[in-house]
Amino acid sequence: MDLAGIGLGNMMIIIVPYSVMIGINTALETFVARAAGRGNLRDAGLYLHRSIFVITVIFIPVCIVLLNTYYILVFIGIDPAAA
Repeated sequence: MDLAGIGLGNMMIIIVPYSVMIGINTALETFVARAAGRGNLRDAGLYLHRSIFVITVIFIPVCIVLLNTYYILVFIGIDPAAA
């Protein structure tokens, strides 16, 4: 049972930040394509830099949660050996 918990924990650590970044980048792709289609490369660059900033700002709380997952799981009642 401990092995299943470890596998599930690893998948969450891998999938959560990755899915957040992919979602934001998908939205960015639309804006950049529109700006480049208009020939406005300055706006395309601005969208890129803004998205890097937003991804960083969103990733910081995700990292904090992932680094404190053990304590969060113990707080909600999960057995410390399984957490």
